Order: sequence, then C-alpha cells, then structure tokens
Amino acid sequence: MKSGRRLRLNEHEVKDVLDRKGRGAMVDLTGKRIVIAGGSGFLGLSMATHFAGVGADVTILSRSTPKAIGRWKHWVWDGRTLGDWAEAIDGADAVVNLAGRTVNCIKTPDHGDEILRSRIESTRVLGQAMRRVSSPPPVWVQTSTAHIYGDPPTAVCTEESAEGVGLAPTVARAIVDDTVSGAYIVSSPNPVSQVDFMRTLRKVIGMPIGLPAFEWMVRIGAPLVLRTDPELALYGRYIIPQRLMNEGFEFKFAELEPALRDLRK
Repeated sequence: MKSGRRLRLNEHEVKDVLDRKGRGAMVDLTGKRIVIAGGSGFLGLSMATHFAGVGADVTILSRSTPKAIGRWKHWVWDGRTLGDWAEAIDGADAVVNLAGRTVNCIKTPDHGDEILRSRIESTRVLGQAMRRVSSPPPVWVQTSTAHIYGDPPTAVCTEESAEGVGLAPTVARAIVDDTVSGAYIVSSPNPVSQVDFMRTLRKVIGMPIGLPAFEWMVRIGAPLVLRTDPELALYGRYIIPQRLMNEGFEFKFAELEPALRDLRK
C-alpha cells in the first residue's frame, strides 16, 4: 500500500549485513542480544518472534506484558523514566525503538500532544540509558514514519524526497537525532494503490466481489463508529526503499500477492 516505515540507523551496520553471504536473507543471530522498546504490539511481537527464531536473545520493553507468549524476556517500561530496565540495554547488540502512542485515533489536540510526547520522551530516555550503561549497544534503530513526506497523491518518494507539513512530519522530525547515520525506508520496492491492494486481497482470499466504500462514508464512519481519523484510510503516499535497493538488498516478498499468499499459509 501507500505506506511504510522510515528508519534511522547506523549505515555501516546495514552494509555489513548486506555484504554477508545470502544478501537480503536474515543472518544467524545466535549469541546476539536485541532489545525492542515498545515491542508489545503487532510489529514488535512479529520482530521478536522472528529474531528469536534465528537465534537472538530478545528482550521487550513495554508498559504492559505482551499478550503473546514467546521466547523473549520482558521488562516493564513506562517510556519516560530511567529504571532497572536499563540493565537490558547494557551489553546488547542492538536496540529497536517502536514506542509511541498509536495514531489510530481522532486527532484532537490532546491526542496530537500524546503522539508527539510519547515518541520524544521514549527516544530521550533510551538515549539517557545508553549513556549510563557500561557497554551501550552499537546499533540503535529508531523507527519513524513515511508520513514525513506528507501526502503526495502520485509522486513516488525515496529517502531524498522533500518532507511534508502537518502533525506526522512534525513528529517525525522531532525524534531525529543529528548524530545518526541516516534514514532507510523499509517497505516493498513495488508500492500499490489501495484499489489494487484490495483487488489483490480479494483474489487471494477468494472473494471476487467487494462493496466500495466512498469517501463520504469513511469521513462519517471513521470518527463516529470507529473513533479514528478518516485520513488514515483516505490519504497515503507511494514510497520505495531506494537506499536498500541501491545496496543490493534482496526482498523475500517484493510483490504484494506472494506476501498475502504467504500470510494465508
């Protein structure tokens, strides 16, 4: 879809992984310690399961205990203050920060403030913890948002594209540390529109007919029924991971249909 994530991470670490045998394939992480901050949600648990499956020692930092059970440790973390949880970072090989209030809400001033503060505060306290431990992790992956490029209706955005305006771009810029090595877009190299996405999804699940949702339906139903922002469904952006493509990364699922079919297995 016209969506994705934008990461800030150490460029030499990415290139080291890409240069190993089996480019684009997940390497054996046996003996590696990975900490996932804000990792109790869908993406965090998916990452934790995958990393643990290839040998990593995984720790999740989050406010609440993950609902799923897996091969990982858990530390309670409020995303704001230093505490004993910092022990998990000491000696770790990498930290991935996914923390932040969900954007799946109506964008009231209070919600906008929570979205911004939750990301700034969690990023700041992770930095404080890394400065205090004796052996800080050499890799810090800070997730951001592809919404930093705004909502261009047809343009294909890369890491070099101009940034947009509004709440999401402001939040994305606020958590960027000047000392980081650079941004990588993490997405499929073949973005599709929502129309094509739904058409492909119906094909994969064997549902040939789908009832359309007109814009006015979304604008009324999203805030009144779903209690969320209609723009999450109505707006988006096409992005491609230009830097990963230039560095020879091989995607396991470069196209939408094979990815959806794999999810159905």
